[in-house]
Amino acid sequence: MSTENDLANGIAGPTDVEGAANLLARAKAVVFDVDGTLYRQGPVRLQMARRMFAHAAASLDLQMLRVIWEFRRERERLAEASPEGFMQPLYEATAERVGVSIERVEEITSTWIEERPLDLLRAARVDGALELFAALRANGKRLAVLSDYPAAKKLAALELEAEALVSATDPDVDALKPHPRGLQRILDLLGYSASEVVVIGDRVERDGAVALALDAPFVIRSSKKASDSSRSSSHGFPIVSDFRGLSVEFAAAVRRL
Repeated sequence: MSTENDLANGIAGPTDVEGAANLLARAKAVVFDVDGTLYRQGPVRLQMARRMFAHAAASLDLQMLRVIWEFRRERERLAEASPEGFMQPLYEATAERVGVSIERVEEITSTWIEERPLDLLRAARVDGALELFAALRANGKRLAVLSDYPAAKKLAALELEAEALVSATDPDVDALKPHPRGLQRILDLLGYSASEVVVIGDRVERDGAVALALDAPFVIRSSKKASDSSRSSSHGFPIVSDFRGLSVEFAAAVRRL
C-alpha cells in the first residue's frame, strides 16, 4: 500500500470537475464516503461541541467528554496501526483509559457520535449532492456507501439513498480504512471489479488508500487547494470542492462516450 506521503502527492489540482466527470461516466458504480464527503464536518462538529459542553456543564458529567475524546483518539491510532479487528480493542482501550465499563463507552459513543448529530446533517449536506445522486442513478450507475461509522441513519438524514451500505463496524468487515476489506465487500455485493467503480472521499490517506489498494479510480471531495508540486504528481486524483457542477459535467461526459 502507498505511504501517506505518496498519497498526498497524488492530489491533482485545485479542482478538476471534468476529470472527475469522465471517471464517473465510465464507471458502473460510485462508492461514497460519508463524513466529510457528503456533508461538511466543520459546522456539525462545532454545533456538537456546543451541545456536549452544555450537557457536561448542566449535568456535571465530564466523563462523557473524556470518553468521546479517548474514543476518537484511539480510533485514529488503530486506523494507522492496526485497522483490522479494531472494534473490541477500541472499546476496551477507551474503557480502560477513562476507567469506565465497556457498556458505558458504547452508550456514550452511540448517543453522541451516532445519534445526536443526525438533525444537523441535512443543513451541512455538500452542495449538489442530491443532484449528483439523481444524475448518477438516472444514467444507470449504482450507488454505494463505505463509511467507518454506521451510515444508514446518516444517509437518511441527508435525504440520500444508496443500494449498498457498508461500514467498518459491520461484523463481516470489522476493519477501518485504509484497510480495503470494506471496499471489497461492496464489490462483492455489487458484482463488479475495482476498475468498474469510482471511490469518492475526503481523506487521501484513508479513502484514497482504500481505492489504491484495490486499483479503483478515486476522486477527492475537498475545498483545500493542492500545492504546485502535488499537481505534477503522476498519481493525479481529480479534486472537486463540492458537487454543484459535477452532475452537469457528468451528463456531458456520458454524451461524449
